[in-house]
Amino acid sequence: MARGPQRRPPVRATARTAMPTVADLLQTGLAHHKSNRLKPAERAYRKALDAEPNNADALHLLGVVVLAGGDAGEAVSLIERAAERAPRRPAILFHLGEAYRTAGRMEDALAAFKNTVEIAPDDTEALFNMGLILTHLGRAGEAVPIFIKASTLAPGSPELKLALGIALKDIGDLEEAERIYRDLLSATPDFAEAHANLGIVLQMQKRRDEALDSFRKALALRPEFFRQAVQNISATGAGQLWLSLEQARKALGQDSG
Repeated sequence: MARGPQRRPPVRATARTAMPTVADLLQTGLAHHKSNRLKPAERAYRKALDAEPNNADALHLLGVVVLAGGDAGEAVSLIERAAERAPRRPAILFHLGEAYRTAGRMEDALAAFKNTVEIAPDDTEALFNMGLILTHLGRAGEAVPIFIKASTLAPGSPELKLALGIALKDIGDLEEAERIYRDLLSATPDFAEAHANLGIVLQMQKRRDEALDSFRKALALRPEFFRQAVQNISATGAGQLWLSLEQARKALGQDSG
């Protein structure tokens, strides 16, 4: 007797067919994020956030990825929400500071980095960012001890020593700034930014020939620094370097937020 088509039993959900959990989505997003695949990372984080709208990790990671994509406004909103839910997480507070800084909210950024350092006092990058913002805000005197502390934690960082030299210059301690730059250049002789900033300090001390030599070294290493800066040897100021401090700052990008 012929048998008709048999009904198949319903397919049971298995691990292979189950919907991904929030943890799965976050791991997927992180894998994309670490490989700089920002759009797939963003999609995974948004799916995680759709599933759990108050998940601090989803809010934080989505904020970081949209900040990398250029949307500082949304990043601030997302990471603020993450910080409300996890106020003692240094990584969240640090990235909140980054988002504020990118959005131009320097005082808020400074507060976020301070909060980071209160929880993680050896966070060199948070200290560095605090010092940079204080210098930007014209509070170099407060920045100097912060840069010194960061430099003791990361003694091999040329960027920290460069920033310390700039802050020392801004408070008028030109001799110490010069010492910092010369020590830095003895270890990293091809550091164009250090040559240029040494030139600024030497120019401020009216040591024109030495300043010119430092600027020439920076120019040889990084010609793009000085595309809009020129040397003017005039009859009224023989040997005077026309390159002003303001022009040097602009050429080096130091006046940007």
